[in-house]
Amino acid sequence: MKPVDPRLLRVTPALRGYLLRLGALAVASAALVIVQGTLLTDVVVTGQRVAVGALTGTGGAVALLVMVAAARAVVVWLSERTAERTCPAVSAGLRQAMLGAVVERTVTGGAAGTGGDHRDRDGGAGALAVTAGAGLDGMDAYLTRFLPALVMVAVVPLFVLARIAGADLASAAVLAVVLPLVPIFMVLVGLATRNRTDRQLAVLSRLSGHFLDVVEGLPTLRIFNRARPQASVIRRITDAYREQTMAALRWAFLSSFVLELLATLSVALVAVSVGLRLVSGSLDLRAGLLVLLLAPEVYLPLRQVGAQYHATVSGLTAAAAALDVLDATPPPRPGSRPAPTRFDTLRLDGVDLRGAGRVDLTIRQGEIVALVGPSGAGKSTVLALLRGALRPAHGRVLVDGVDLAGVDPAGWQARVGWLPQRPHAVCGGTVADEARLGRPGAPAAEVAAALAAAGAPPAEQRAGEDGGELSAGELRRVGLARVLLRDAPLVLLDEPGESLDAAAEERVAAAVAALRGRATVVLVAHSAALADVADRVVTIAAGRVAADGPTADWTATDGLDSDHPVAGRTEPPPSPAHPPAPAALTLPPAPRPAVPVPPPAVPLRPAVTSVPPVSASVRRPGDTPLEDTPEDISVSLAGVRSRSRHRSRSQSPPASAHRRALELFVSARRRFALGILAGAAALGCGIGLTAASAWLIVRASQQPPVLTLMVAIVAVRAFGLGRPVFRYVERLVTHDAALRGLARLRAEVFARLVPLAPAALGTHRRGDLLRRFTADVDGVGESLLRGVAPTASAALACAGAVIVVAVVSPPAGGVLAVGLAVAAVLAGPVTGRRTQEMVTATAAARARRDVEIVAVLDGLDEIVAFGAAPARLARVHRRDGEIARLAASWRGSPAWGSAAAMFAAGLTLAAVSAVGVAAVGQQALSGVMLGVVVLTTVAAFEPLAGLTTAFAALAEARASATRVFAVLDREPLVGEPAHPRPLPDGPLEVRMRDVVLRYAPDGPPVLDGFDIHLPAGARVALVGASGAGKSTVADLLLRLRDPQAGRVLVGGVDLRDVATDELYRRVTGMTQDAHVFDATLRENLLIARTDATEAELTDVLGRVGLGGWVAGLPDGLATRVGADGERMSGGQRQRLLLARALLADPAVLVLDEPTAHLDPVTEAAVMRTILDVTRGRTVLLISHRTVGFEELDAVVELAGSTRVPALRSAA
Repeated sequence: MKPVDPRLLRVTPALRGYLLRLGALAVASAALVIVQGTLLTDVVVTGQRVAVGALTGTGGAVALLVMVAAARAVVVWLSERTAERTCPAVSAGLRQAMLGAVVERTVTGGAAGTGGDHRDRDGGAGALAVTAGAGLDGMDAYLTRFLPALVMVAVVPLFVLARIAGADLASAAVLAVVLPLVPIFMVLVGLATRNRTDRQLAVLSRLSGHFLDVVEGLPTLRIFNRARPQASVIRRITDAYREQTMAALRWAFLSSFVLELLATLSVALVAVSVGLRLVSGSLDLRAGLLVLLLAPEVYLPLRQVGAQYHATVSGLTAAAAALDVLDATPPPRPGSRPAPTRFDTLRLDGVDLRGAGRVDLTIRQGEIVALVGPSGAGKSTVLALLRGALRPAHGRVLVDGVDLAGVDPAGWQARVGWLPQRPHAVCGGTVADEARLGRPGAPAAEVAAALAAAGAPPAEQRAGEDGGELSAGELRRVGLARVLLRDAPLVLLDEPGESLDAAAEERVAAAVAALRGRATVVLVAHSAALADVADRVVTIAAGRVAADGPTADWTATDGLDSDHPVAGRTEPPPSPAHPPAPAALTLPPAPRPAVPVPPPAVPLRPAVTSVPPVSASVRRPGDTPLEDTPEDISVSLAGVRSRSRHRSRSQSPPASAHRRALELFVSARRRFALGILAGAAALGCGIGLTAASAWLIVRASQQPPVLTLMVAIVAVRAFGLGRPVFRYVERLVTHDAALRGLARLRAEVFARLVPLAPAALGTHRRGDLLRRFTADVDGVGESLLRGVAPTASAALACAGAVIVVAVVSPPAGGVLAVGLAVAAVLAGPVTGRRTQEMVTATAAARARRDVEIVAVLDGLDEIVAFGAAPARLARVHRRDGEIARLAASWRGSPAWGSAAAMFAAGLTLAAVSAVGVAAVGQQALSGVMLGVVVLTTVAAFEPLAGLTTAFAALAEARASATRVFAVLDREPLVGEPAHPRPLPDGPLEVRMRDVVLRYAPDGPPVLDGFDIHLPAGARVALVGASGAGKSTVADLLLRLRDPQAGRVLVGGVDLRDVATDELYRRVTGMTQDAHVFDATLRENLLIARTDATEAELTDVLGRVGLGGWVAGLPDGLATRVGADGERMSGGQRQRLLLARALLADPAVLVLDEPTAHLDPVTEAAVMRTILDVTRGRTVLLISHRTVGFEELDAVVELAGSTRVPALRSAA
């Protein structure tokens, strides 16, 4: 991005007015600098001529110096306050424009076959959230420091050069020749290093994305024993990034080095030239001193630009990314027709779904059409085409003969009610709030009626943060209630019966049937229960219509590979309510098993060696409890209640959070100390250059022999060379130290997160965690560079200046020491204390805003589909308004500190001048040393220029560290045993006894008196109503939670006595919310077994029916799957998760809904695979479907009675 991008000026009008105000303030600043230089010149020149008692001759100049100091303080305050008030408006304006563009692209849709969802091309919802949130917040440094300095570059040098030219044309010519060389060389160096820098910024973006992806997938990493090793991986990746970054920074900092070198050498050259001309008598002292005082001011704005540029790169990069999103958004389609209020026919006319053929399909008004077929065939794509979220690459979607591409997209989507394949909770409130997304303002009675029709939880029940208090099935039914409440003429339902028990699915089917004649319904179905309510059943296979009739054709095998042959079957698959045994499926032996064949199954007692038909083993609501429950596999429940995840609040974070975070940087302390010394040396060289130049010029005005000036001339040159060299070293060393510490901090944060996930993190919404573990963690590291290092270097340099002045004139040294101390305290600790409350409040407000941003992006499709985008963007805007109001408050503004420090510097300069002139009059100080004292005082305050910014960075870091440790200091709900016990060798039994589990100490029990026993080698299905607690049982067995009472035993050992590393070597599986990482297919599989061969990976994918699909991909196993598998269909994603679980080959395997989102044929084949490869393994299978249950050892129903013996043996 350019320093001032014209696109940014167009998008944010506030920036244009800001630049004009900065220009006016820059003119005032330049004028005051010239006036101050002139007054100081008068003081020093007068001091050369006065005798005792001549102090009155300089009194007027000293008084004017005080007035100039007050004026400069006012200008500084106005400049910083203008920046503080404008910054939130500019970033908020760009944020709103960016999010609006993302929404617009979602409304208008993208062309099918163009490479996936636009959010995927932008880096996924996580990357967009980082850009829109913390990324654009990074513009603060650009707007408040870089841009004012850039405006000063355009104004101050011109005014100052004009004044220098009036005093000494030769010096002005030297400065004017060198001045344009500075930006030219900076640009040349920048161009030479741009590609390397761009690569590093891309690596940094990927690193942040990887960290976020890993944090989101922590539970998955835990159960495969990959969480703890991942901490060292993060450390290793960050170290590699540090090495690459330092290689880039060595070149990138050359631009600043060139700037410093040219600036200091030109000032040194001018000083030497002026001194020699003073000796020759061709120049007077007044002109020489004025040139010396003003020459550094010519380059000061450029030096500030160079110093601030690298601190603004992240903000500029985020702004460029946001502007790129705007540029990629197509303009509104002209001449769009209004969406029809009703229609007679919808038609897909020659639409290409998968590049395999054309789809022609007509849907008539009022009919219910079911789409069936294998996963990945294009069913969800058809729904996306019908709702206008996707434009066909070939063919047309017609509404009563009118191309949908010419219809107003927002108006059309207002006529559509849509249930996605994976519904989201987007409100974070109650179930009623979620349902009202379908029709905001709907009366409570209508909301309750819609929820009842869908079989959803009651309206007052909490949905929780990100839907965390609802099961997947409950959330799906709430999504259906939204659709029913919307009462749209076109209803599109993507797998409405998924993750539901048979009774809930029947209720959903009844709700769909009730829409007949009221709406046109197109639904994706994988079961006969829903397909049977349709007027027509259309089978999609291989991207084309394979059948269209009154009944379903369940024989399509497009979702299966050739190694999944399916027995022919013409009858529809059974409803889960009454499932006969499926047709036999055979699986040919693989040449090399992906999962090694286990030893023979451990035989169960004869009473349970077989199970009766599934319809007899699963108790339906209202059935009489079964009496003949075997002893070896049993279940009891003393009252299972619906999920209600009320969790305890986090403990208050310790006050020393920032210090604790910085302790993680102790390994880099030597490098950091070296960087501080180099920074102090650079500042000291600047002060020394001024002092030596002052002595040279004033002494030269006395026209001594030139040889007496040689030491001063050499000193001037040495200080001029030393300053850029030391600054270059300081930047490299401190950045290296900070990156080393940040690598350790990231790894430590991740390591502490491992035992907290997922239960102890549940009270935080995703957007809040995102900010805590990206921007806040980085902010702690930034505090070293922007806070600690500048403060320490400034303290050393100022101490050196005080010593030098005190040696020359003790009274002046005392005044300077007091003035520096007052200015430092006002600019630093006082301002930091005053602003801490505002910084903390701003950080909290930004976190709340980021929660809204992530909620919008996570649920964007639903928010857009239900017309809620304007309201949700307004909520983001209101959060930005809170931040703007905080910035508008003057009470906590750091501008007061900067202004006070500037005024203190001016008063000190006036006081030192007065004391110095008095000392000259008393013969206690020579006229030459008066010049040294006065000009050294001017230079001594330069190190304090960034002190307010430094303490602001420390204040922000304290707030960031507090927010991070507020999470990390929580007590893990699952701890490591003090004296771990090993699990026994061989097959393992599982037993839960009198288990009681609450999500909060004062919350209702989710499991109450729960008992279950799985003998070693037994394969048991756990069924029950959606939300009954089945996934909670899986969490207990995988030790993602511990019960408050009772015991969970594996192999006779309480899991609380087993080290987690040992546990997950023997017990693992597939959770309902298992994470797919934004990586390749290979990398996602290798999480389960890092030593798996290519043949084993290919084989296990073939066993779950993905072999042919992977073989057809251009990159094969190296294909990236996108954030959480968004480049895959729902069924493909589910089978990848299953393949990963099977590849792990544990002694105890937990599978939670392994066949969700699969068509019946693929489901039967996948279940055949599960049954074949798990012989001899203890398996807990959680499912709402019953295919293959007749080969399991038992089926257990989880229900809400006191004791539910839901198992029957063959006897």
